[in-house]
Amino acid sequence: MGVNWNDVYVWVIIALSVTAIGGMVINGFEKTLPTIVVAVLTASVLDFLIDKFKGKTRFPYSAVISGLIVGSIVSFEDPLYIPFFASALAIISKHILKYKVYHTVNPATFGMLASFLIFSRFDSWWGAVPYLIPFLAIIAWKIKKLHIAISFLVVFFVLSYFTGNVRLQSLNDLLGLPYYLAFIMAVEPKTTPIVRNQQIVFGMSLAVLSVLLMFVARMPYAIFISLLVMNLFFFIYRMRR
Repeated sequence: MGVNWNDVYVWVIIALSVTAIGGMVINGFEKTLPTIVVAVLTASVLDFLIDKFKGKTRFPYSAVISGLIVGSIVSFEDPLYIPFFASALAIISKHILKYKVYHTVNPATFGMLASFLIFSRFDSWWGAVPYLIPFLAIIAWKIKKLHIAISFLVVFFVLSYFTGNVRLQSLNDLLGLPYYLAFIMAVEPKTTPIVRNQQIVFGMSLAVLSVLLMFVARMPYAIFISLLVMNLFFFIYRMRR
């Protein structure tokens, strides 16, 4: 079976692979490659087996995406059981934490947060290379969720700037914004709005909550918690309509 270049999942995988390779170049292939391989293989194989059990046979595109995200955020200095469990929990949550066709939370985010809490580890975002932002933006554009990413980044920057947590002294200050979260994790298709106005509200609310938890409450894992909370709010809103 050939590659369907019209499938948005293919382009997402390409963009994530490019950013991951960029992180590998910077941090060293020998250090980072095992983390990516374990994360992607764990997610893909487990998702394939679960689908097989359900009587479905298909290439696990979404699982590859989850694995690439997990592998790019979990520290490559951590033991390999961290990306293994994070990816496994991501796929398990994908199949369990849903109602009908609606997913409650972003699988990769849930898997990572659960693993970090269980094993007392922290995120490193080594694959979130800021100089590859255009490749990240392609993802949000291809899945028609760019309004979430842009509204999040604008509000996050404004609030962070006026609270003194972000300065404009150099280009690095702008490159330090959470682009990976905005263009990849926050725009996950099944846990975020489709309508433009709802996307804008979602992105702005995510930014406000993230700033509050990160810079006011100083809460660990603030980014992950903020996204999961917004996923749950949107899930409840969608169920009540």
